[in-house]
Amino acid sequence: MSAKKSNEDKAKKPVAKKPVAKKKAMVKKEDVVAFDVPVVDPIILDEEQVIDGAKENAQIAKAMSETKSPDLSDETINPNSELIEHIKEIRKNADRMQKIILGNRNIFSASLNDSMNNGRAWLGQLLGAIGTQNPYNVEVKTAFDIPATTDVVKEDKEIAADVREFSLLGSLEATLEAREGISSIKKSIYSLIAACYENGTNGYFKDAVKVNVSITNAWSHYCEARFELGYKLAKLRK
Repeated sequence: MSAKKSNEDKAKKPVAKKPVAKKKAMVKKEDVVAFDVPVVDPIILDEEQVIDGAKENAQIAKAMSETKSPDLSDETINPNSELIEHIKEIRKNADRMQKIILGNRNIFSASLNDSMNNGRAWLGQLLGAIGTQNPYNVEVKTAFDIPATTDVVKEDKEIAADVREFSLLGSLEATLEAREGISSIKKSIYSLIAACYENGTNGYFKDAVKVNVSITNAWSHYCEARFELGYKLAKLRK
């Protein structure tokens, strides 16, 4: 009996399971950041509050639909009028500098002239993107119908004197001064990024994408003009 009992006891005795190896955590406990999630009571609206809210939303939607966008075609009431005048002033300064720089035969080149022309042209595109009238959007049948270039300085005695004075400079001095002048135009264009962003947040631009493209291209063309003068310096060094 004792042998039989001992065999039964062995059968009843649970078999010890092999310990299972624990998997390593992908994130260490000390790396886990605990966030306190505030408990917010649910907002329960009664039927009257729901109806009042719906009416208010309907009134706001109606007011927004009836609000007219500002008339950007009339520059006298254009909300960007100050910015427009600022850009026109930059174009005039660029034109003045171009006349003076290209008056010196030591640094004149067709490509330098093209770069500066294209830079001013993109500033003109910027004006159109902001919402000014295109002065060249006219029907041309004869040469007399071709509109004059806008935002240029008058070739008065002061300009003539500056052109004459700069034309007497040697290659090195003229190149250095021209690079400095073009740098000032670049800085003026670069400052337009912040100015246009401030106005653009009010939704007052005719074409916001074109505004960014125009600033970038204008700045790039004046960079090219300065690059060319840099190449000129390199040749003078040799």
